[in-house]
Amino acid sequence: MAALVGLLEKTDLAIAAVAPISGEAAIAPIATAAAFLRRRLDYPEDVLVVAFAGGTGSGKSSLVNVLAGTEVAPPGGLRPTTAAPLAVAAGSTLDRLEGYLADIGVADLAVADVPEWLCLLDLPDTDSVELDHRLQAESLIPRVDLVVWVADPEKYRDASLHHDHLAPLAAHADRFLFVLNQIDRIDPNAVETLLSDLQSAITHDGFAEPEVFGISAAPQAGPPLGVDRLMAELESRRSTGVLAKALIDLDEAARSLIAKIGGSGLDFDRRAAEVAEAAAAALSADDRAGAVDVVANFLDDVAKVVGGMAETRIRSVAATTPRRLGSIELEDLDARSVDRAVIEPVRVIIRERATAIAAVTDLSLTVASSRRSMGV
Repeated sequence: MAALVGLLEKTDLAIAAVAPISGEAAIAPIATAAAFLRRRLDYPEDVLVVAFAGGTGSGKSSLVNVLAGTEVAPPGGLRPTTAAPLAVAAGSTLDRLEGYLADIGVADLAVADVPEWLCLLDLPDTDSVELDHRLQAESLIPRVDLVVWVADPEKYRDASLHHDHLAPLAAHADRFLFVLNQIDRIDPNAVETLLSDLQSAITHDGFAEPEVFGISAAPQAGPPLGVDRLMAELESRRSTGVLAKALIDLDEAARSLIAKIGGSGLDFDRRAAEVAEAAAAALSADDRAGAVDVVANFLDDVAKVVGGMAETRIRSVAATTPRRLGSIELEDLDARSVDRAVIEPVRVIIRERATAIAAVTDLSLTVASSRRSMGV
């Protein structure tokens, strides 16, 4: 995980570079995410923390019980049964993850005969009638290594579950698996059709090539169906789960930072030179109002392009244009003096922005390269 430490350091540099441009409040969520990733690396990287999420009656708790080999989570039907997130793992694993689970707000723990590389989280229903339950689930989903979203044949197409809960999480698509539970209640000839329909709905939510498993955790008769295949998929991800989540989160952080500062393409220095020449010519012709207009219009255009706190700072400079131009002595009147008086303070802001763009671009390219090389 040494590579991740280096990426986190680049994230910190990018955040520091963006702060003067966007402001501390704007980057606080990104800084918090980076701090959490670093905290996650303080705990066992060989343990995959998997959250089971979904709506009421989907069978999340029943699935957790099957994977745990015993009833550790009370299954429910039409009512919100899981009031708080429950962590299920081997005793030694819970000991190793105790601090991490406390950090993310999981206090209920259950020991079960689960492989030491796996920790299961049974989350409250995402569509619970209890607001606190929903908020707990929503806060945990972005913070775990892998999410298994559980749907049932009756509600798998529920518009609110897709629009309100799944679609906003599409940026984390690479660490989602999807389950259609209770397939024993479906006509065997219709199972593949429903699985395909669910996959289409999830793709529409923004998840590219979602993996969908058909299972029955608690069939009306016989042993569980399809659970072994799901468990095999979890095991296949044990070596990349933490890494995949970190890279996805860093990629999202880089994209968010770029959104805060925008792109390049200002062509600032060339335009600034032309404006300084025009303003100096206007002042030489005793057209002070014309000089103020040409500078103010230029700074207004630049402010609109850069946006954010940089826009506010540039507009503050623009507001002092009359005073700044009035401070130029007649004997010093030329384009360079106009540049020093009015353009240079804005150039400093633009250079800070360019530094931020370079730092974020470097982070984004490094994360993209790491994802390609590591296949996540």
